Amino acid sequence: MADCVGIDQARAASASCLQVATQKLGQQPVFWGRYFKDPGNTSPIQYQASLEADFFNANNIKVLPVGRQTANVSQPDSDLGRQDGGDNAAAIIASFGADHLSTMPEVAVFLDAEINNPLNPHSPDEAAILSAFGAVLI
Repeated sequence: MADCVGIDQARAASASCLQVATQKLGQQPVFWGRYFKDPGNTSPIQYQASLEADFFNANNIKVLPVGRQTANVSQPDSDLGRQDGGDNAAAIIASFGADHLSTMPEVAVFLDAEINNPLNPHSPDEAAILSAFGAVLI
């Protein structure tokens, strides 16, 4: 049985990226973290279902959603946290579809916080909004 290892990437998934990841991990990734910010966002940093879904399905790789409001996670602003969390959840639902997501026992979503912009423990609203949409935050 393969280990449950994966990667996250700030650009569209591709065969060449899979080759590099597989070489570095010693096996094909089981999951691939992709960023979600808001519905319809066409930045290549964000998951692009029309470009990536077939690749992930063909390679039996699960997409691990990563909420990407990195610049805001350290802000003690409840309204901003609620807006960002709602935008992240809406982007995930728009990408995978509510019907598909409702068939899953749970949906894991990571919230992107970087070492130079850590999560503010006094403003957990983005995590709470994502949780309200059925996400399990890890």
